[in-house]
Amino acid sequence: LGLQPVAQTLANAFRGGLQFGGGAASTVRAAGAGYGGLGGQEEPTSSGVYLEVFFGSTCGHCLAFIEAALFPLLDAGLPGDAVRLTLLPWVPDALTAQSCLGNLPCSYARAQLCALNETLPQPVRIDSVALRSSLDFVRCDLASTSRGATPPQNEVVMPACAAKAGLPWDGPAGLKRCIRDGAGFNLLSAPGYRGRVDGAKRRLQRLPPQLAPFVFLDGEALICQGPEWCTGLRTPEGERPLA
Repeated sequence: LGLQPVAQTLANAFRGGLQFGGGAASTVRAAGAGYGGLGGQEEPTSSGVYLEVFFGSTCGHCLAFIEAALFPLLDAGLPGDAVRLTLLPWVPDALTAQSCLGNLPCSYARAQLCALNETLPQPVRIDSVALRSSLDFVRCDLASTSRGATPPQNEVVMPACAAKAGLPWDGPAGLKRCIRDGAGFNLLSAPGYRGRVDGAKRRLQRLPPQLAPFVFLDGEALICQGPEWCTGLRTPEGERPLA
């Protein structure tokens, strides 16, 4: 099959052009402890494709993947239940509120998860309006943090990112309050979030080391040669080409 765009890979998987192995759906369900709910969401089913993307909150490669893969996927016109998406910032270790503030990836992840709050519980349908708005904010914010913005510099950028995404910044439901009153950190500390991340960590520990973004297709790690192109799936038994 060779290289193919990520969005095309997923669209073809739904439309029947690709088969990713008969055990993929059962792999997802069997990992129930690893998918511990963000608010008690339903588990992904065997219909459609289940995509998980864990992105670093200061990661330039993750920004490239979001721009080159996720936005085209959102624009592919797939039925809403064709792809269910879990999209979360990657904070691999549980930290205290104080230590999170002193850790830039954790500190920046608070705003990004606040923006994604309307998509919770995840997974979310690929045609979700809230997903589009949240992803607009994450892309804008990552464009700042991935280029080395300091917290004060990023603080200047975030209101404009919220406006661009159509999300409120000020007021009781605004992102500023979510970030500053501790709600963003609470989302990062919630059992649902930690369960998702810990489940991904367990899967990654069985595989060769890799860099974010960490992308799973029906529970298995997707091998991508850059932000646009994918060649196969990475399993504990070795690589399996897309077929």
